[in-house]
Amino acid sequence: MNEPEIDIKEIAKKILTTSPNLSDLSEAQLKEVANWYVKKNLTEQMENLIDASKVDLNRSRMLFLESFDSLYTKKAYLEALKKIETFCTRKKLDFLSLTPAIADEWILEERQSERASASIRKDIAAISSFYTFLERRHSFIKNPFRGTKVRPKKTSKKRLEVPDSNSFTLIVKSVSFPLSVIVELMGKTGLRAGAFETLSFYGQVMTASTKGKILRIRVGPDIIELIDNAGLPHLHPFDEWKAYRIENLLRYYTKKLFDEGKIKAVYSAHDFRHYFAVSEYTKKKDIYRVSKLLGHSSIQTTQLYLRSLNFDV
Repeated sequence: MNEPEIDIKEIAKKILTTSPNLSDLSEAQLKEVANWYVKKNLTEQMENLIDASKVDLNRSRMLFLESFDSLYTKKAYLEALKKIETFCTRKKLDFLSLTPAIADEWILEERQSERASASIRKDIAAISSFYTFLERRHSFIKNPFRGTKVRPKKTSKKRLEVPDSNSFTLIVKSVSFPLSVIVELMGKTGLRAGAFETLSFYGQVMTASTKGKILRIRVGPDIIELIDNAGLPHLHPFDEWKAYRIENLLRYYTKKLFDEGKIKAVYSAHDFRHYFAVSEYTKKKDIYRVSKLLGHSSIQTTQLYLRSLNFDV
């Protein structure tokens, strides 16, 4: 006797309509599902590690660079790759498993720096090209920079906008908590958005990791009072606040205020560092003090920085 033909579509339909929700499961069944989910994630992680172990990254980099005739191009691309690899090392991330969200975080961190937008765009193009090179040779690798929306726009250099004290106060009052505390700290300490994830306070010493450097600055009691009044811990009060999250939310809030005619520009997170620099330099006209507070490696950097803000120094 012939066995009846299996209707796969009907079985799939039955599974779809009769599958239980998590709320329908017993405690024992929930534990079983949880164990399966953990095993699935660990299996995927192990598969990624096994795949990554097959790639000789140094040799791949060498072959990629050899495809260019220009020594200038080779050097520029190598420097760009060093930047993203240093970022991965600092964040304890696997270069071959970089996600689009982390790629965006790196771009936004670069945008927080004093580097020109054109230079950042060139670095993104170089790194993206290398990931595409790897992607064509290894099916498990995907280019995390493809389609990014946070690449600096290719526009002529605009005049830097700095919030005045009234705009700064309004923005602090308008954004959600604890972003309001972050904005206030930016304006009063000059911290970059990328520093908040590692920020801590020990007594009156503020510490953070920013652009691969450890920053230690003694702050006034008003800064400690700000943290205490907000009910935030002194150790890692903003450990879930990555640079791209701060940048995106600030653009959203300041655009809303700008569209309502309440402020004169749509500000980026870095504009609050500009606000700090202007405020501190105006107080005493002491460029050495401002340079130290900003964490610049040289006084020349601070001079260029202040001149870009229309100060004659």
